[in-house]
Amino acid sequence: MSIIDNFQKRVSTMPKVAIAKRKVEIIEAIAELTTELKIVEDTDHRDSIEATLEILRDGLKVVNHQREDRSSGLAALGLL
Repeated sequence: MSIIDNFQKRVSTMPKVAIAKRKVEIIEAIAELTTELKIVEDTDHRDSIEATLEILRDGLKVVNHQREDRSSGLAALGLL
């Protein structure tokens, strides 16, 4: 099971507030690594940062998708 699959499984059971908090953490990590990527010259380190950024972006997609699913489900039930 991949990192994203594990993350998706965990997010699917999280309360909405925890999902929002996780989204903020992911965005902050992406911002930090993007800044670091601009100043790092070592290619191996850059490759590592880019791989991590890719995983974080995939994680952000999972979080956004989960929030959309919950919102549409709640709207369908007339709770939003």
